[in-house]
Amino acid sequence: ITHMSYFSDSLTELLYKRFPGGYTVINGGISGNRLQKSFPAVKLLPGGGHQFGIAGKERFLRDLFTDAVPDLVFALIGVNDCSHSLVFGEESVPDAADIFAALEEVIRQARERDVDFLFIAGDLFHRQPLARDLKEVNYLFSTIPSVHVVLIAGNHDRIRKNSALMSFKWCSNVTFLMSGELESAVFGDCDVEVYGFSYYTPEILEARLDETGVEPNGRIQILLAHGGDSSHVPIDKDKLALSPFAYIALGHIHKPQILLDRRAAYCGSLEPLDKTETGPHGILVGEISPATRQVTTL
Repeated sequence: ITHMSYFSDSLTELLYKRFPGGYTVINGGISGNRLQKSFPAVKLLPGGGHQFGIAGKERFLRDLFTDAVPDLVFALIGVNDCSHSLVFGEESVPDAADIFAALEEVIRQARERDVDFLFIAGDLFHRQPLARDLKEVNYLFSTIPSVHVVLIAGNHDRIRKNSALMSFKWCSNVTFLMSGELESAVFGDCDVEVYGFSYYTPEILEARLDETGVEPNGRIQILLAHGGDSSHVPIDKDKLALSPFAYIALGHIHKPQILLDRRAAYCGSLEPLDKTETGPHGILVGEISPATRQVTTL
């Protein structure tokens, strides 16, 4: 990481000391460019900020190979001037339209991959959903009629007495596990039983997953759960590993992570929900063997 400097200068000094007269360095670096976006304009900068050119990621191969045929290529990455998107007048995080577009992409993926189930482990909405919100997502679910969509409510979209969820009629392929206590739904066509419970309060302090009372029953047993911190269903990994579930789909933590190898995982939020949530976001796709009732890929 440099501060208005050139890491190639340090490389040049090292080469000259170690191989005097043997090598030199030509700095053909990509300066005055952003890494990911081309031609950004910043009104506060001289010239309206139009001194930026083509994105670095688009220039790399062109600049390296167009006019030269190197015998050996090794890449050094220097980082400086890590400006926030707000400097360039861009949205800092995806807006509601971006997040809904991400959900549409999930539906498309489910259709193209011909999956059997789509699991949503809470907080499909970031607040109490209105009737129109439910209608929009229900329409999306209706476009994948062969996919079993199973979901629970999390702490943000928790169920309240006056919630539109109480009277909403979902399309036939959607199963909403709405009970505040652990319940299950059996899907005979796949020999699968899915367990879960929904939030009715902002917090659930009890470690409900330590002792679920669920016994093996010969089906592929899957659990949907939302939590993992001290205020939202604390999780003990060792106790969770003793449960009979073939897979445990977890929600609440926005960063994707594997809690138990091929047993329990957070897929994370579809899109970053604030400025700190950098890194990969998306979905997890897995397969379970009907014979062994174990996850084979995730």
